[in-house]
Amino acid sequence: MLKADKIHTTNSEFEATAGYLRGLRRGEIVTLAGITGFDYSSMQISPELDNQVSMALINMENSLISLGANKWDLVRLNWFITRRELFEPAGKIIKEYFEGTAPPATTTIVGLVDERMLFELEATALTSK
Repeated sequence: MLKADKIHTTNSEFEATAGYLRGLRRGEIVTLAGITGFDYSSMQISPELDNQVSMALINMENSLISLGANKWDLVRLNWFITRRELFEPAGKIIKEYFEGTAPPATTTIVGLVDERMLFELEATALTSK
């Protein structure tokens, strides 16, 4: 069985289909994955990149808070985009969100599980207990 002090789920159809958690806390470490621009309450997603990135950052922050962390606890932020030309506009939104300096990150160009998705992120935070 998975060891976790606390878990976070959005109860999205993706979590139900694949059987994963959106995030968990174990000790001082908080990990998040599969954070997208969906509004998980309605399972709707904007076709616009800026809206998807902004919603994903809101979803990330809500997940962090539910696990006792915040954006300033992040030590890694990996993000995934579907096309190379999305890097600059997505990066500008992320830079603004972090007030100029985001945590260490890797950006990867990928195909995502839902063709409407343009952006996804995963994050790791280190907190004090």
